Amino acid sequence: MIVGVLAAIAIRSFASQKDKAVDTQAKALARAAQTAAETIGTDNSGSYETVTGAELNKYEPSIRIVASTSDVYLSTATGPRANTR
Repeated sequence: MIVGVLAAIAIRSFASQKDKAVDTQAKALARAAQTAAETIGTDNSGSYETVTGAELNKYEPSIRIVASTSDVYLSTATGPRANTR
């Protein structure tokens, strides 16, 4: 019984650590995407209209844009829309 309780605690702890690792990966991806977007804006006279997932990946190849069940990836990125008022 004691072994079962310890195993349950260890499994819960492992799952928590895995969630923390995924969170850390997602934060690193967001920072890389932000930096790449800023670079795109700088290269385009302050315009972010060309920011897309593919363009971010072109500037920073470590930004994953293909869906994966094992790694974090960027699912959507678009530049601002023109004001239509």
